Amino acid sequence: MWVSDRHVERPGGGTPRGEPTYKVDEHLVIYVSRGERKACPAIMRVAERPVFDPDLVARESSPEDAEKWGWVTWVEPVATLDLDAGPTLADIGVSSQSVRQHGHIRLDRRQYRRALQQIRGW
Repeated sequence: MWVSDRHVERPGGGTPRGEPTYKVDEHLVIYVSRGERKACPAIMRVAERPVFDPDLVARESSPEDAEKWGWVTWVEPVATLDLDAGPTLADIGVSSQSVRQHGHIRLDRRQYRRALQQIRGW
């Protein structure tokens, strides 16, 4: 499994800007917005450093996604559930405004624990 991140082309080519700063073994709380449902259905562990691979994104997602989301980070599941059962941002104590403004945010320990507990059903 992998997640992709937005990239910004450099003038004159080369590796694009915007490389994700994920470190191997970090956990990512995945937020999904699909139609009316917006929730956090998974926590993933970063398995490998991010790589720029728009060809993979084009093959496995779409050429349109590859144009914007070329950074790929391989991940492994820590905890998952159906999107319909996933906690919302409010459920884990995160403002939706912060996600809209920044795209990626770092959760504090309390927010991460709440996400983990709700996704695992503890």
